[in-house]
Amino acid sequence: MRKTIIVGLLGLGLTLLLAACGSEQTGTAASEALYDVPGLEAVAPPPTLVPVTEPPSPPQPGELYGSYYNDYLRLTLTLEPDGAARLTGGAEERSGTYAQTEEGLSLTLAGEDLGAETDADGDLTLTGLSGYFLRDWDFWGITPEEVAGPEPEPDLSERGELRDNGDGTLRFLDYTAGVAMSFPAGMEVLVQTPEGAAVVSDGAGGCVIARNVTALREQSNLWLISSSSATEKEEFLADCIRDLVLPDLAALHGKILSYANLSLGREPLEGRLADARMRVNAQDGSYDLLVMCYLSTYADGTVAYICKTVVCPVGGAQTVDELAAAVRDVGAVRLVAE
Repeated sequence: MRKTIIVGLLGLGLTLLLAACGSEQTGTAASEALYDVPGLEAVAPPPTLVPVTEPPSPPQPGELYGSYYNDYLRLTLTLEPDGAARLTGGAEERSGTYAQTEEGLSLTLAGEDLGAETDADGDLTLTGLSGYFLRDWDFWGITPEEVAGPEPEPDLSERGELRDNGDGTLRFLDYTAGVAMSFPAGMEVLVQTPEGAAVVSDGAGGCVIARNVTALREQSNLWLISSSSATEKEEFLADCIRDLVLPDLAALHGKILSYANLSLGREPLEGRLADARMRVNAQDGSYDLLVMCYLSTYADGTVAYICKTVVCPVGGAQTVDELAAAVRDVGAVRLVAE
């Protein structure tokens, strides 16, 4: 998911501000030590076999079996040709069997016997349940999506795995985003995140957004490991902020209204190729940001580029430096054959 952020000061203005801040640096890029988090390789887990289920559909003319929908209770009664039955919807999940009787149907769901009657339209009523279970979806304007209910929330296992470090911290390996990070056990990995990013939240409005930006580096052709000038590093950092950081923040906190106090690190800090601080006013509040770009190298010498963005609400419980230290070892991860 990419949001285009139209803010009057972005684009050229952002690049100019970065360049201006760069002129205040007291050190040179050449004296800056390279920060290199070891890249992590993980064996690909076996594929998860997901059972294929047919989408719900109403009974066909002349047939009893199919799905009957109760739009009052938001429940679906499904009768299978082999005599199996299930009642689903919300937290409800009951299965069992059914059989035809002279009065209509008899059902046994989760060990409980229920009676069911069929009216002239073929709709069903179940003992103890209000409303009708309707068979003619078209007549009532019922869609398969309504009957199926909302899509289930994706879980972390769809993207990677969560490991216990054994020291009160956890490590999340996000194979989809290509990043791994460690954080205190009290923090939470967000399931719904901007595409291509991994996000861990402190539960108080602060978060760390991790991205593997190797592809962006390759597209920009700016950031060579050994020969990049300070200006080239600043240009790449500007690319990351404009194209990734601000859209990510907008996806999490609403439209970006303005930003201020943008500055580059004035002193050459060991462990960073480039970093910037800024304050951003978003739709739901104001946030301080610390954006760091650095390397992550695998054992075979393959280099990845990481962008770690620390976001804290202004006046919140933690500063960006405290949160940056809490979420550590943000590096690249990739799957390898066993």
